Formats: sequence, C-alpha cells, structure tokens
Amino acid sequence: MSIFNGHATLRNGLLSAFKFDEPSGARFDAWGTNHLANNNGVTSVAGKNGNAASFAAASSQYLSLADSATTVWGEDGNGVSVSVWVKPRGNPIGYAHIFGRDNADGHFAVFLDFNSMASAWLAFNAGTQIEESFATGFSAGNWYHLRASFDPADKKMRIYRNNALIKTSAAGAGASLVAQSSPFVIGKRLGGYANIDVDEMLIYSRPLTSQEGTDLWTGGSGLFLGDPEIARLRIDREGRPAVSRLTNVALMTGQGD
Repeated sequence: MSIFNGHATLRNGLLSAFKFDEPSGARFDAWGTNHLANNNGVTSVAGKNGNAASFAAASSQYLSLADSATTVWGEDGNGVSVSVWVKPRGNPIGYAHIFGRDNADGHFAVFLDFNSMASAWLAFNAGTQIEESFATGFSAGNWYHLRASFDPADKKMRIYRNNALIKTSAAGAGASLVAQSSPFVIGKRLGGYANIDVDEMLIYSRPLTSQEGTDLWTGGSGLFLGDPEIARLRIDREGRPAVSRLTNVALMTGQGD
C-alpha cells in the first residue's frame, strides 16, 4: 500500500501520524517517534479507517506526549496543521481538548465544551493570545473530518469541518507560537475530559493547502497514510540510521520518508 495512495505532496512536512489501530496501551506514531502514552485506559473501537481511540470522560481517559525537541509544532515560524477524524459520543466533562497542550491556553488547540461549542487557541511569542469560539455542527455518533491550520503568512488560524471553512481567527502578533513545556494531549484539558472517538491524526510543520485539505476529505471517504506497519529507515540529524515502526514492507530514506 503506497503512502497516501501516492499523493504528490501530503508527505511533505508531515511530522507525526497517529492511526490509533492499537487495541490498547500506547498509540504509536506511524511516521515519526512521538508515541502517545495511554492514561487511564483509553480503549479501541471501530474507526473511520481501521480502529480508533475511544475516550470516556467518566474515566478521565486521555493520551499524552511529553514536550521534547520533536514537538515544537508552530514554534519555528513555519506554521502548523492538524488533520483528524472525530466522532463525538456526547458532551465532555468541562472543557476537553480534541488536541492541544495541557494548560490553560493550549498553545495551538481545539477544545470542546458542554454546549456543542468549540474554541480554538493560539498563543504567540509576542505574548498575545487569541481565543475563537464556534459551533461545531457535530452530532453524536457521526464521523467528522476536522482540520486546523495556523498560517504564519497572515498569522491566522483556520478551522475546517468536512472540508468547509467554519472559522477564521483574528490575526495574531507574530509568525511563531510561543514555546511550550506542557505535554501534548488528546481527550483532556486540565480537569476536563472528552467523550469522543478519534482516528487518523496527522500533524504537519506547515499550513496545508486548500487542495490538500480537499484530498484528505475525499468527499467523506478520507485519504489515509497507508499501512501503519511500513518499514521505514530514516537518517537522523547526526547521519545515523533511525528506525521507526520497523516491520517488513518497504524501505524509504530521508527525514520523514
């Protein structure tokens, strides 16, 4: 199975890809090395493509990734995008990140509240923060494609649901987001937790183009990374081979290839 069915550009700038096919335990990064820890027993259900991670708010379930040199998403001035499939099963307890940093502002985040609303957060190096609220249009039990991008060219964040633009933020104060030390989380925000299923999350070091967003949506059927068990040999920053999720299928070279 080829990467993104042979798409010409969707591997460009891809930092992490979480397929959530694991039945339990940690969820592995099928593209990089940013593997997610399982907190309080996140389970697995049938997903949009293969399996999905399933979060129960009553059990305080979430996935997390400690801050590191490989999680400087949006902090380098090149922008950032997240593409993910979500299926809400009910209202969260409090406010809960679909994705974001586990702190009050979230850095680059989209989180849900208890009134079928969502908020997007941006925190900039210049010391300013932007919060934008919007109606999700979500109905419990249905899959939705959510895409969020921060474009340093105009300093705005854009939110798409099923490939339709639903929110454009005000312009921020800089082209880079403030450096963070809080962990990246899915399914929680401080004391809030989500009732949601999550599948096929992609994180990019750039804003995705309109055409790439259309291709990932593919009329609702979705375009996915491909086989999560692809053997990949990368070359790390010191020129040494770095193996990630090695099994037995293909051999590719280059950072992120």
